[in-house]
Amino acid sequence: MKRKIFLTVLFMMSLVTISLPWFGGNHIETVYGWVLLDNPIALTCIVLAFFGIWTDYGKNSEIIGSIGMIGIIAMQIYEFLTWHIISLSGHFDLGLSIDLCYPEFYFSLGCVFVTYVVFRYIYKKINLTQSNYVV
Repeated sequence: MKRKIFLTVLFMMSLVTISLPWFGGNHIETVYGWVLLDNPIALTCIVLAFFGIWTDYGKNSEIIGSIGMIGIIAMQIYEFLTWHIISLSGHFDLGLSIDLCYPEFYFSLGCVFVTYVVFRYIYKKINLTQSNYVV
């Protein structure tokens, strides 16, 4: 139970980083990480991550949680690559994405990645301690 609470707190702290400004620049309106919540896939991934943390289905919980967290990371990268297409440039431009990206976006991406690594480590540790090897 302590591990689940720890993972939940860590995951919630990484989700708080979406309230930070992610993109913007001179004469450009700042775009906050809340834009991630406009994507239904990202919302589904958040639910899957919580489901993976709190359910006790063994390997299935680990897989569901991993899909959720990897999905959140993928949606953040998707937003990074495409946020400016509709509002600013009208076309895909990686250089523009990099130039107008605030460090808070990278911090948010790193926080979710660290949460995923800790999640995998804890589940790997649980699997090793509960193995039923006969010697």
